[in-house]
Amino acid sequence: MENILSSISDLFLGNGIIIIIGCMVVGMILKGTFKKFPNKFIPFINIGISVILGFLIPNTYSDRDIVSKVIILMFLGLSSVGLYEALCIIIKDRFSIDIKKMISKFSTGEKEENNDDEME
Repeated sequence: MENILSSISDLFLGNGIIIIIGCMVVGMILKGTFKKFPNKFIPFINIGISVILGFLIPNTYSDRDIVSKVIILMFLGLSSVGLYEALCIIIKDRFSIDIKKMISKFSTGEKEENNDDEME
């Protein structure tokens, strides 16, 4: 049991968290800047970005063989999509802020309108 827990902690600590955050940022940029970009392709792009980042960042799972390294990096890319969705749900429930609407407004170039009446 300790071996499994140490493997899971090794997966997400160190360079793994950098790869997850990097993929999440790229996914948010794709979602926010390209209005007609289909959302269904973002997980596949995150997989590719995580594999590229995993080979560019030195000492990222260097003790593993190439096949297991690629599989680990693919799961890290997919976990960034899950992290984004979980953050959207948590922030929406706790703080009543809809991140998905904010990103879609950013992509369309709309500005938030302030409906507060000014006192004269």
